[in-house]
Amino acid sequence: MRKALLCHTLFCLVISLSAQVDLQEGLVAFYPFNGNALDESINTNHAIEVSNPILTEDCNGAPESAYFFDGVDDYIEFPNNPFINFENSSAFAISVWIKVPESQIDLGGAVNDILVKWSNSESEPYPYSIRLFNQNNTFPGRIWAGRYEGEALGCGNFPIIISTSRVDDDQWHNLIFQRIPEGLLELYIDAEIEGNVLDDTVCEINNFRNLLIGLRTKNNPFRRAFHGSIDNIRIYNRALNQMEIDAINNKIMSSIDAAGKKGAITVFPNPVTANRININNSGGGTITKLSLYDATGRFIRYIPEQENNAAGLANGIYYLKIEFKDAAPLARKVVVCKQ
Repeated sequence: MRKALLCHTLFCLVISLSAQVDLQEGLVAFYPFNGNALDESINTNHAIEVSNPILTEDCNGAPESAYFFDGVDDYIEFPNNPFINFENSSAFAISVWIKVPESQIDLGGAVNDILVKWSNSESEPYPYSIRLFNQNNTFPGRIWAGRYEGEALGCGNFPIIISTSRVDDDQWHNLIFQRIPEGLLELYIDAEIEGNVLDDTVCEINNFRNLLIGLRTKNNPFRRAFHGSIDNIRIYNRALNQMEIDAINNKIMSSIDAAGKKGAITVFPNPVTANRININNSGGGTITKLSLYDATGRFIRYIPEQENNAAGLANGIYYLKIEFKDAAPLARKVVVCKQ
């Protein structure tokens, strides 16, 4: 009886939860660069200076929907605000699209800054910075992301992540740098995890600096100017889960996008009461991969389309990502409630 009650409770819960990937939740700044440098989030933290970057095509070929930076002195400046100035223990996520040519122009240092909230003072802390290693570096074309406590007494922690992948191929790539509630910093490129590191900062790391896009500082000789295109900057006051990261990278549909296809793919029985998750594919598309995520959207494992593919799963709520050969992926909620 208690098991039956648990199954009923879980089933009701899954029905009541929204199946959408909600990319608006926690969005505190959004710069899609649709012909301008306006903030399209509810906070309207618009640019205070757009210094010579040129509007260009975005990753979908839409004209005047991204900015190209010359790598010498172009930049966009947004005002400092508390909602983009994160504390040590605060979860956050920053997503940005970039298109990087093979060579950078500003070679005054080994890095060129894509997005930074800092002034290049070694004694000053900063909550986040995302940079590109240029051809002067041992790892050209790789991404650097991190934060810094500054050099106050007892401070100095400097957690950073360096990507293993290169992005200097003149193609569009998505970068996501975030701090998850477990205290780790993470870096993703094109929805794939590139690395993580413990956020060991303990001193205050926020500052009063404006947010600069395209360089580190407006003053020579420390501009560290970025050469390439930048688009669709999103800043969240929370961490993103894998399904949301996939959605930003157009690797998964939300339930709204997939509304017309809901009947084509079903999971049965749901709740799953044994060691098998069954998929009914009445739409005829070729399924290439099944990935299972927990209720927070964290990846659990890939599952095969065979017997006992749910073996070892604890009772609870999961998301099943279904990928196809010639169609966009879909997501389904699954309740596991074994007898």
